[in-house]
Amino acid sequence: MISLACHRHPLLKNLRWRILPRQQWLLTGPNGSGKTLLARLLAGELQLPRVSLDLADPPPTIALLTFAQQSLLSGDYLQARWHSAAESLPTVRAFLSYDNVHHINPYEIRPKNTAARKTFSARLKHLAATLDLSPLLPRPLIALSNGESRRVLLAHACLQTPDLLILDDPFAGLDPDASRHLRHILADLASHGQSMLLTLRHPDEIPAFITHTLNLETPKTAPWQSPTSATPRTSKTASSRGNAHPLPPPENSIVISIRNLTLHFGRRTLFKNLSWKIRQGQHWLLTGPNGSGKSTLFALIRGDHPAAHAHDITLLGHTLHNSVWKIRKHIAFVSPELQATLAASDPAFAALSSGQQRLRLLDHVFKGRPKILLLDEPCLNLDPAHTRAFYDRLTHYLSAHPLVTALLITHHPVEAPATFTHRLKLTGQQTRR
Repeated sequence: MISLACHRHPLLKNLRWRILPRQQWLLTGPNGSGKTLLARLLAGELQLPRVSLDLADPPPTIALLTFAQQSLLSGDYLQARWHSAAESLPTVRAFLSYDNVHHINPYEIRPKNTAARKTFSARLKHLAATLDLSPLLPRPLIALSNGESRRVLLAHACLQTPDLLILDDPFAGLDPDASRHLRHILADLASHGQSMLLTLRHPDEIPAFITHTLNLETPKTAPWQSPTSATPRTSKTASSRGNAHPLPPPENSIVISIRNLTLHFGRRTLFKNLSWKIRQGQHWLLTGPNGSGKSTLFALIRGDHPAAHAHDITLLGHTLHNSVWKIRKHIAFVSPELQATLAASDPAFAALSSGQQRLRLLDHVFKGRPKILLLDEPCLNLDPAHTRAFYDRLTHYLSAHPLVTALLITHHPVEAPATFTHRLKLTGQQTRR
């Protein structure tokens, strides 16, 4: 049993809460309402004044999976994922090993625990099958995509066989198929008596097995527009595809050019003879399953990926080989990797919830005078109201700056503004328009 009492805490406001065995809790509320804070409190990651936490005797084991933990896998610098060919880098298999999950020092003399290791091996085999982890096991951790990292971290948490499993926004960054798989896995855990606490930001993600719900209070204010608004602002430019570009750019103005791109990732061919031209003022959607190469394509465009300098890629009339830093000054960029890297390097940024971190990053997208917007899942970790608010702001910004070129990666294309009239769908093995 877990009991928590908050005495006049400024955010949680006199909350009293008790979690019993075999309960599956849903924790909801908008960005900034305290969901991640509460999850970290329960997991023992932080302590706050005027907050008391009472645990049963013996205390239950609690495993926490949060978006911020991806910084543990993504490396210490933004480009780490794209420089991950060294064989000495930690692999998924090592990360999910018995010794690593249970924090066993390899130099410490301990009983072999043959039975426990056998049970662990069977559990790992089951998780690898249900989470489709087998192809990932030999790969370096920092080479994983955002969605792949989520699946690996979930497996790591489940392998701890905790009394309470806390999942902070577990469906964020997962493609539809991966989300369905995860939902089945969590339902199976619940049917076997696993106590869980899920924080979710979208009502359509709520699993059927939830038994209890705690809804935190709505903040009074939110960036860009009120979080209680049901629909975005409307205008002639925002509501009509035909009026999205009052000043159409020249047809022959090519901002990004990729010619005959072939890229191998291990034994897999990620791109094969991909040619892609993006004209000034065009707005493109990039879609495809986790691991299909969407973020890799952004890394190539920015020059973060080392292969960018060995291929025919041109931005703003310049090749990346000689002008990468000059080009980057004209690009506004946001991605899960950028957010994770900042949370590893900036304590003040790391102290924010994942949603608040994302809002901070998005606020910088519209500053300066960028010629290209690269938006890699920009609304990850955002609740529906903030998602609508951001896309509303993006629509008005693009309407007011018709020469700005925008590329948007999303697993939810129906949420994207109507100005995104072009689409590139990636499959991981081949590319088709």
